[in-house]
Amino acid sequence: MLHHVVLVTFKEDVTDAQVDAVLQGFAALPAAIPQIRTYDFGRDAGLSPNPFGVVLVATFDSIEDFAAYRAHPAHTSFRGDVLVPAAQDIMSSQFFT
Repeated sequence: MLHHVVLVTFKEDVTDAQVDAVLQGFAALPAAIPQIRTYDFGRDAGLSPNPFGVVLVATFDSIEDFAAYRAHPAHTSFRGDVLVPAAQDIMSSQFFT
């Protein structure tokens, strides 16, 4: 199984509406992209000092499924139109189990 982890740091001037749009955008992706096996995200809980505003963990059955997710129009549109404009930094990593 391939795990995909995303850590988002928001711009200082990001609005609550932009953050809400990011959360709504993340929430919409599983229904649009059948290759997603599991999908959890939320605001950082604040239990450790870090700059992250939102964290996402998704799993995929294969590299091909992950590639389909990344190329899917719902993902690319959300990323370009909603996520990137609100984000100071977007870090991601993938690992296998």
